[in-house]
Amino acid sequence: MQIFQITAAGITKSLIALFSCLLLLQACGGIPDKNKLLEQARLTYAKAESMPSAAEQKYTLAEAKIALQQAEKSRNERDIQEFARIAIEKSELAMSHLSKQPKKIIPRQNLLPHKSVAPSVQVESYQIKNGVAFILPSKPLFDENQKNLEELDAIQQIAQFLKKYPRQQALIEGHTATRGSSDFNDGLSYRQANAVRFALMRQGIASNRLIVKGLGSRQSFSNNRSQQPRVQVTISKTIGLAAN
Repeated sequence: MQIFQITAAGITKSLIALFSCLLLLQACGGIPDKNKLLEQARLTYAKAESMPSAAEQKYTLAEAKIALQQAEKSRNERDIQEFARIAIEKSELAMSHLSKQPKKIIPRQNLLPHKSVAPSVQVESYQIKNGVAFILPSKPLFDENQKNLEELDAIQQIAQFLKKYPRQQALIEGHTATRGSSDFNDGLSYRQANAVRFALMRQGIASNRLIVKGLGSRQSFSNNRSQQPRVQVTISKTIGLAAN
């Protein structure tokens, strides 16, 4: 009888220890959940890339691919989940456009030579302590004809500055107009700032140098400038500390 009691007690302790480990894994998010999200990002991107006429969404798919690559090489769980979600979002966006009905074929005699030219983006810059700030107005930056932000002179100018000072980071802040709900403005400003980040990444700037914030309509222009929709890129050696 004594032997049975000792054995039963040992089994009980083992079960308690096993149950505690399972609870700990669940509370921490667990590696399986992380891998599941990353695998979903891989499958969603592969599906989008294999769709007919995928080349029509090459810029959106390029952003999805960059995000997926960042998720695969990141070691921080939070970064993996963030980039995996972005890859899924961009892949699904591309598929939603590709799944729409094909455009009507225009008769050949009605075709006229036409080149859609998006408005140029005039970047404004000013010096700050230990760095510089660039102001990109949202309206011309995100014009409906503007598909490839990385080809804009404004983006290339910022990328060249970051390449010239490789030890400095950039804080990319999106700002919207005051109209609209705060939730909508926060989401819009983050998406616009994130689009600028991807454009800079396609110019060869490492993602760990680019910090993104969506501030909606909560802040006016720095340096006493009037408020208007914009993306502000602030570059400084101390930007990482300031952003945190």
